[in-house]
Amino acid sequence: MKLPDYWLSRPAFALGGSTIERLEDIYTRCISHRSGAWIEDPLPVPKWQFLCWLTDTKGLLLHGTGDPDIGEFEPRAPYDRSNDDFSKQKAVFAASDGIWPMFYAIIDRANYRMSILNAALRFEFPSGELSDTRYFFSITRSVLARRPWRAGVVYVIDRAGFTMQPRYRLGGWTVHDPHWANPEPVRPLAKIRVQALDFPLLDQIRGHDDETVAERSAKAPESFPWLDDSS
Repeated sequence: MKLPDYWLSRPAFALGGSTIERLEDIYTRCISHRSGAWIEDPLPVPKWQFLCWLTDTKGLLLHGTGDPDIGEFEPRAPYDRSNDDFSKQKAVFAASDGIWPMFYAIIDRANYRMSILNAALRFEFPSGELSDTRYFFSITRSVLARRPWRAGVVYVIDRAGFTMQPRYRLGGWTVHDPHWANPEPVRPLAKIRVQALDFPLLDQIRGHDDETVAERSAKAPESFPWLDDSS
């Protein structure tokens, strides 16, 4: 079974021994103390690779936003087009993926009215093996042309108290979603500034028609991403 072409792959990267030593040093000095402070150290790799290293190697979670001053996350019930209870619950949400939260950090929803469609998933093949992480990012087409980017923040969060979204069916596939929720307030371990150019899939963000998406998602909520013919 072949995945549809609109699912984007995580860019490949490899970290050498000396690079990992430098990342371990940054982790020890900036994150392990759990102070919630800024990670200001120059990184030996692009920020998205550092964030992927934190989730993949250290087992940490991430939350992207435009707000640089969050000392404690409060549980909230987000708006979500999906029909699953997990995504609609009142909770603090975070991701065990290094790229997905960056999308939320760089999209300026405060100054641009838009709808967004996005996902980060691993697809389960009939053999039981999982694909690499695949992404989908789309915003209102008319806004995309205006490049609604901002400087944002990715917060580093401990997994304690979080539950991962159960696997579910999407488009005939069983998928594993790196989406986590905690019903209690959460204090971040650290935070790092990101810019639009730090996001490795910036040029692959799609544009969609809001009316088409609203119509198609109402008819078939399980058929994400509700692509229209001109996407």
